[in-house]
Amino acid sequence: MSRVIKIVAFAALLVAAASYSAVVKSHRWQESWRTKSLEAGAAAPPLALPDLQGDTVELRSVAADRRLVVVSFWGVWCDPCRAELKDLARLYSERSEDGLEVLAVSIGGFRRDVDRFVEEEQLPFEVLLDDESQTWSSYGLRVLPTTVLVGPDGTVVRAIEGRDRALEGQIEYYLGRMGSHG
Repeated sequence: MSRVIKIVAFAALLVAAASYSAVVKSHRWQESWRTKSLEAGAAAPPLALPDLQGDTVELRSVAADRRLVVVSFWGVWCDPCRAELKDLARLYSERSEDGLEVLAVSIGGFRRDVDRFVEEEQLPFEVLLDDESQTWSSYGLRVLPTTVLVGPDGTVVRAIEGRDRALEGQIEYYLGRMGSHG
């Protein structure tokens, strides 16, 4: 009987090891794909979405005219996202003349809720609509908010998952490093 227990235990160990290996490989693949697409120095994935008026806004065109573009992926139902957008609105008002641009990409949600939030907060920058979350997927995002800093050459400067209270300082730092542009 002890031999049967040993065989069953060994088989269970093999199954557990194989399952763990598959999970790790899958996780590494997902991480490497996302990391490569948003790695500092890599070209930012394409982004062309409608704004609230229905006009298409392209990240590359915006980046070419600015020193730093902050692309903030957010959801109207996400409290940390809403708080971050309020901070970005203040910073944008102070630094847009210095080459800062913000593109707030709304992921899903009801359009009327997005419109209401933008109006209540008087967001001074472009709000883009990713209603079907295609850009969210192409960027390999997993967390809201996610903020991607993009330089004038269209490359990723930094990607930040979640709300980072040091975001303003990071934007100031990178805006200063980008030098004069535009």
